[in-house]
Amino acid sequence: MTLIKTRYRSSEAFLDAYQQQFLHGGWFVPTRRVYTLGSEVVLDVRFPELRSRILLRGYVAWRRPARHVQDGNRQTRLRAGIGVELHPSERRARDYLLAIARGDVIDLTQRRHRRRAGNR
Repeated sequence: MTLIKTRYRSSEAFLDAYQQQFLHGGWFVPTRRVYTLGSEVVLDVRFPELRSRILLRGYVAWRRPARHVQDGNRQTRLRAGIGVELHPSERRARDYLLAIARGDVIDLTQRRHRRRAGNR
């Protein structure tokens, strides 16, 4: 399994990357790295409203190379990336992340203990 770190600058960017057409939900992950379709991955998700990272299991459902698309007189660049569909077991974590990003829930999770400073 491959760990993919995803960082979103805002909850809006996180919600924009959400792929609701997947049966169990998923995210678009911008990357130029080539992944095999169907390969198992773990998404390390972070965005400002989320206090700590959340790990989600899924698999690569599709990939898209970067390309330019003609839109009338303008040319738009599509970012390279992959679509990661989540495992059915990740439903609760997915719903939790979406609720935080939408502002329905405030993430109040805190550590049970203080981090210990390095060896002294």
